Amino acid sequence: MAYNYVVTAHKPTIVTQSVVANFSGSKDLNLILGKGTKLELYKITPEGLSPWLNIPVYGRISTIESYRPPGEVQDYLYISIEKLKFFVIAYDSQKGEIVTKAKGENSEKTGSLSEVGQFSAIDPFGRIMTHYAYEGLLKFMPFDSKGNFKETFSLRMDDEKDLVDVKYLHTNDTPTLAILYQDHRENRHLKTYFIKDQQMKDGSLQLANVDDALFLIAVPLPIGGCLVVSTTGITYVGNTTKTLVFKETIFSSNCSIDANRYLLGDSRGMLHLLVIEGEGNVIKDLKLEKLGETNIANTLNYLDNGVVYVGSKKGNSQLIKLHTKPLIETNSFVEILDTFTNLGPITDFAVMDMERQGQCQLVTCSGGDKDGSLRIIRSGIALHEEASIDLPHIKAVWAIKAQEKDEFHKYIVLNFVGGTRVLKLDEEGALEEIEPAGFSLSTSTLYCGNASDKYIVQITSLGIMLIDGTSLQTVDQWKSDAKISVGNMCSTHIVVAAGNHLVYLNVHQGKLKEIGNKKLEYEISCINVIPKSSISETQTEGAVAIFGMWTDISVRMMDLPSMNLILKESIGGEILPRSVLLKLFEGVLYLLVGLGDGHLISYV
Repeated sequence: MAYNYVVTAHKPTIVTQSVVANFSGSKDLNLILGKGTKLELYKITPEGLSPWLNIPVYGRISTIESYRPPGEVQDYLYISIEKLKFFVIAYDSQKGEIVTKAKGENSEKTGSLSEVGQFSAIDPFGRIMTHYAYEGLLKFMPFDSKGNFKETFSLRMDDEKDLVDVKYLHTNDTPTLAILYQDHRENRHLKTYFIKDQQMKDGSLQLANVDDALFLIAVPLPIGGCLVVSTTGITYVGNTTKTLVFKETIFSSNCSIDANRYLLGDSRGMLHLLVIEGEGNVIKDLKLEKLGETNIANTLNYLDNGVVYVGSKKGNSQLIKLHTKPLIETNSFVEILDTFTNLGPITDFAVMDMERQGQCQLVTCSGGDKDGSLRIIRSGIALHEEASIDLPHIKAVWAIKAQEKDEFHKYIVLNFVGGTRVLKLDEEGALEEIEPAGFSLSTSTLYCGNASDKYIVQITSLGIMLIDGTSLQTVDQWKSDAKISVGNMCSTHIVVAAGNHLVYLNVHQGKLKEIGNKKLEYEISCINVIPKSSISETQTEGAVAIFGMWTDISVRMMDLPSMNLILKESIGGEILPRSVLLKLFEGVLYLLVGLGDGHLISYV
């Protein structure tokens, strides 16, 4: 019998929904992204977006709404999926876990599914929620005084079957639902309804024949009312009516900065600022200003201090900052702070072995419109750069703990041409350079690591320094008769090579003790030392040294402390081994050899 193994090669990257809420804590501000079948949650910090949680969802996400039940200090998330199901989640900050508060169905026994998909709206004061999935049918879910769902009900609309958008207005008295719909003549209209006693009663705000209306924006108090955004104008409907007319522009996203200012993103990637001018609830004028260009936005979220998240379906998502004056370099009010990779939508792809090494790569036609691009995808380990510092002539870096048993590293040792520098991490994660007396700072470091609980070992070309991890003072040192070319260590075992001489030392009771040395026929190019306990459950003492050789281009394995040769393997060719590693992967012991030309050879 044949079986198919199906696995996700790359997580979804298209941003279909996004909201900002106080989800992880009352003082935390979170950005929540809907990406197909997963939720990505970030914490908004002064340094930027900090990844927090990834939550898989068993279904494709349709809508995400946030709300705060009465008496709660954190927001809840309402999430619906394409399979006409929904769930409400919250975060228990004391237990540190996601809690499901409610779940249910949005399906009906009869009715035709909407061609425009599902959308939902929540009353700003947390009194009721509405979900739209079927043509001409709205599902209402009232909340009780504790924020739990009461008995739901559905109401059918005969005239407003094809809905374009729904929004709850900011009203203190009765929940008021604004509906943008299209009639059988394809004309679009705005109507409002009071939701009371499980009935929809006609509201006072109406607007007929809004050509090519796209969506609604509910305007917060004290202004109130709503904005109707179309391709050729924006109309405010409230205690008065104001219309702003412009050249045809297809807006695709929006978010509010405050009651008077709104950001609008169009289908060409231009970002606009809409300003409602007036005092209190008296509207004088509407103004629209271009701010600059971003990737085509599917969602916009104003975070804080002029920082905006641009979620995109057709290109990379972005984190941008808005300035009060145009930047000199770009003549734009928009500065791009960060970019988040998006591979979708993939319109075509090809599988190719471009480097002819037997490893196939995927070349995709990704994105759309102005944000289209060719992407190359290969399997492997991805690294995300958190920060970078320019350090000319740096050759190596080691993270060191004050004591081997510590959970976190405290020092970073940097090796440069002709010298060594030491950085110290404080409790807040800030780095400062120090000059510890125990380190040899005037010579290059070949290797540095923790040894025997509370010691640090520094191997240089002149010898070995044993340093107290707390005081950073020299405890003992060993000087070599010849120049050391390579060295490595683990736990208490230290191996260095000077030419073709191999020397084995041990750390015992705060002293460096030379156990033995061995002369080999050729010089040594690289060394790796690992404890036997890491590769065998039965052996808890001793270590194994693996080293690469010049001249005969071979790799050898030696037992410690006996210094007996266990294995010799000829690599062949003319390229030297520059790095070796013996590692146990899923119960299988691998010997990895890195050659000078960048190739990696593995032995089992």
